[in-house]
Amino acid sequence: MDTMVFFKMTEEWEQLHLELKKLPQGIESVPQYLRHLNKMFVADFETSMSKRLDVKFWNKLKSMMDEMRKASEKDKVVDLNVQNLALGFLSDLSLLVHSNYEIPNFGEEISSQLTWTPCTYGKRKPVKSKTHCRVFMAYILLRMGDLMRYKEIYPKAKKFYEQSCRINPADGAVWNQLGLISVLSAKLLESTYFHTRALHATLEFPAASGSLTSIFKKFANRDISKPMPINELYLACLAKIHFLLEIENSTEILQKISEKAATSKEMLIPLMSVYEHLEDGTEIEQRAVQYVTTLWQNSYKILLKTMVDEDEHLPENLHLLAFYHSAPKLLENFDDSEVSENIWDLSETLKNCLEMNPEPSNDVIPDPDGFKYFKCLEKHQYPIKKSYLIRILRGDYLEESLHDESSEFDTSTTTSNSSPTKSPRKAPRVPHPESSDEECLQRGRRRGRAVLNESVDSDEEDF
Repeated sequence: MDTMVFFKMTEEWEQLHLELKKLPQGIESVPQYLRHLNKMFVADFETSMSKRLDVKFWNKLKSMMDEMRKASEKDKVVDLNVQNLALGFLSDLSLLVHSNYEIPNFGEEISSQLTWTPCTYGKRKPVKSKTHCRVFMAYILLRMGDLMRYKEIYPKAKKFYEQSCRINPADGAVWNQLGLISVLSAKLLESTYFHTRALHATLEFPAASGSLTSIFKKFANRDISKPMPINELYLACLAKIHFLLEIENSTEILQKISEKAATSKEMLIPLMSVYEHLEDGTEIEQRAVQYVTTLWQNSYKILLKTMVDEDEHLPENLHLLAFYHSAPKLLENFDDSEVSENIWDLSETLKNCLEMNPEPSNDVIPDPDGFKYFKCLEKHQYPIKKSYLIRILRGDYLEESLHDESSEFDTSTTTSNSSPTKSPRKAPRVPHPESSDEECLQRGRRRGRAVLNESVDSDEEDF
């Protein structure tokens, strides 16, 4: 971009910023405030994003909706009108940015009410940072989803959330909102998965731990001796592990769960999170770890057999296989002849696949679920490669310096040149030999981060 043009844009933005500080802050002045933020985005999109004015824009909208809802004593007609007004403001912001800047096309499925169509564009300004574009569009879609959720149009809300997640899977907030939609649809296993993704995303969403605890509390005291759907049985056992409670007839029940857990990301991902927060200092803590170990090993054995017998779902199962090896301690002393045979057969299958097609792209395991941004237990190098898994399976994998390759998905609006670093490892467990069983149970009930507000965005002038 021409230096003089850039200077003029920045100067215009700074003048608008000074004027913004002088605007009234009351609820009645919110429309004026939002229109002023629109001008700042048009003047300099990248500076506006570096200061996260998109967050400020939403906070103003949200405060307007909350205040008017309170003033109307939750009148549904007023709520609907204000929500429609908010949809208009948010759509206008997206359209203004797209009509003035060369924002990339993030998919045909994204509504034209947010992007216009190419034939309507005039001469637009280039944008240096693709990250700014991704963060902006993902945030717009996230908040459009919220507005649809407030309007109780849940299918549309979910669609917006899924689009936002596809554009920026590193942001835990959108995973959390997908979890909320799943709860409203009574899909509690799916919700547990999404909230776990939120808690362990690159930009984690700590409040998701409160949602997970709420789900676990619903299942912790279930009588698992009675017949129930396998998803509910799994959640009941996971909740008991989380709260350090006993699982009666655990051998039979965990084996039953393993049949489905072996190839289910919705089951394995929450199990990884619960295990990461367990300690093994006392008998009841060791019992909880043993439950996880049993479920882990049973499921691992079934997964290997499934992958050897069929290859229909091989790519997604390869990701699950890598996750099982994220906790090598759980696979220690797992001496089973069938497992050893299946490991060898699978590694040979992968090796032959690479030899038949030596192209580098054939070595890469697709990651449509954005697991690169799931930070739990031992982290693997991404993209995960078949050759990498072969080394793990054959036991000749050595820790090495791994590159955390820069990604086009990010929630940050800044970039840095990171040097190669060793893959982070799970912190060693710290025994608490002097803890009583009751103290351990209380620690289990408190486990998880403190619940925060849904949004941690600040409306203060901090730039």
